[in-house]
Amino acid sequence: MNKDKILELLKSKNRNFRLPKHLDFSIDGKVLTISLSMEGLTSNMQTDDAAFEGWAICLKAWIPDIQNVIIQKQTKELPIKNEHYNRFLYRVMKFTETYPWAEAKDFNREIETFKANKLVVNVPLKEADKDAGHAEAKLEREFCLKEKENFDALDHQLPVHLFNGKVWGDLSLTPSSFLDIWSIKDGVLNIYELKLPTNKKVGIISELMFYVNVMADIMTHNIVIPNTSVYRSFNHLYEMQEQNKCKQINGVFLTNALHSMIEQRKEEVITILNEGKFAIPTKFTHQTL
Repeated sequence: MNKDKILELLKSKNRNFRLPKHLDFSIDGKVLTISLSMEGLTSNMQTDDAAFEGWAICLKAWIPDIQNVIIQKQTKELPIKNEHYNRFLYRVMKFTETYPWAEAKDFNREIETFKANKLVVNVPLKEADKDAGHAEAKLEREFCLKEKENFDALDHQLPVHLFNGKVWGDLSLTPSSFLDIWSIKDGVLNIYELKLPTNKKVGIISELMFYVNVMADIMTHNIVIPNTSVYRSFNHLYEMQEQNKCKQINGVFLTNALHSMIEQRKEEVITILNEGKFAIPTKFTHQTL
């Protein structure tokens, strides 16, 4: 079944469904193959053209006959020193480690090279800006203000930028990015991916999975924290890691509206997500604002 036939099948369930331009899909028997173009390999993970994890999970939820998923590339060329591609390698590595039904067909050599890096994460050097620059930032601040008393620690805009060996510009591996909101309560680390109701993309799955995986690797000492910080409540995260206090990670989709492929099969999507074997016991949920 090629991409057109898959889309035809999906449109029979919801005529408004679309598949991304720069990802190709095919189904042979019970195997779904997702092929990424150069655009998909080097784009921001939240865009539909790069969010292979989100599409794999959603298509498994909508087409239950799919048992296995292969991730491959459309082109023989590979990006040269591209931070989005490095982040893709980390993502596909973690995806195939987490879900036994997922396989990376064309990236084994690059993944092994990436594994040789000593991953180090940066720490906040100042507090987040008090003034919200856009609507999502305003919601972040409102959520933190409302919920702060319910947690041992809660903060927002946590930097999640991976380097090789030490935090230094030339050693940057992935793009600079920020985790929206996080909180700690009784040894449980909550990771929130916040979206406005107008921002409904399948990529919310890929983003949240990335941040959950990074934080799990930090808590299991597979990613190094070079030093602590008093900013953005980071000292609480540092203590949690240093003292091995993290018992569980919760990944929370924090939004009042999800992409229709997620919303209309939300129970199935979350069930599939929660069947993964993460470095730390992990649970995904959806929470409205």
